[in-house]
Amino acid sequence: MTSPFFFIFLLGLALGGFLVWLALGGRRLKEGLVEKRQVEKEKNKQRILAYLAAHPRLTNNEVEKLLGVSDATAERYLRELEKIGLIKQVGRTGQSVFYERR
Repeated sequence: MTSPFFFIFLLGLALGGFLVWLALGGRRLKEGLVEKRQVEKEKNKQRILAYLAAHPRLTNNEVEKLLGVSDATAERYLRELEKIGLIKQVGRTGQSVFYERR
């Protein structure tokens, strides 16, 4: 008859192997997720530029609705596009702020 310690050993070995596999595989999954988010971010910024090609101006609220993103994410996209010189902000604060293509 097999001792219970043998089964505990096998269970521990299997669990340890699973955790190592998860740790190594999890890293690859995370890297893939980061790349996917970066691609999505670039697509969203291209959608903003496409919208501005068809419309004279764009507000932060319109970006939120267009992309289905939060206020902070919309601001970040607009700030990044402004930083690289593709759009410019008109107005300083509040509802009077909008963005145009350069």
